[in-house]
Amino acid sequence: TLHLMGRSLASAKCLTDCVLLVIPAAAFMAMKEALVMHENNKRYVLGQVISGMNRPVDSEKVHPSIFFHRAVHHKGHVFLSQGHDAFSVQPMFWVIATGSVSFTRKKDRPTRHQDHGIAEIVDCLGAGKVFGTLPQASIEPFTVTVSEGPCELYF
Repeated sequence: TLHLMGRSLASAKCLTDCVLLVIPAAAFMAMKEALVMHENNKRYVLGQVISGMNRPVDSEKVHPSIFFHRAVHHKGHVFLSQGHDAFSVQPMFWVIATGSVSFTRKKDRPTRHQDHGIAEIVDCLGAGKVFGTLPQASIEPFTVTVSEGPCELYF
């Protein structure tokens, strides 16, 4: 039981052997502030690198963000297909705002007859991540589909 000035603030009961770590409130708050600052710095850097993520500013010059388009796709939508020419799709990149996409690859040399055509998930990307076509004329190594939707993207 945690006591402060004679008052019980919280209590807990361990059902098994437990190891407890007591952290001073000041240390917790300092770590929390450092993590929040780190997240804000990541957003700032993303805004600097991908200028379209910034809000347009009223000026005579055209701001790059007006060239980004918003799209919403549902589970199963295919962006890129393994084995197709990278430039069969217009070269572009997508920034994920909500939802997630998965990268899958079919086995090149199945080890068993049943393995033929089975796709394994190689990676999964969520909000704030960027993906796109290959920068050179070659064959796409992955199939990229919406795995959690609706998936909101900017391209």
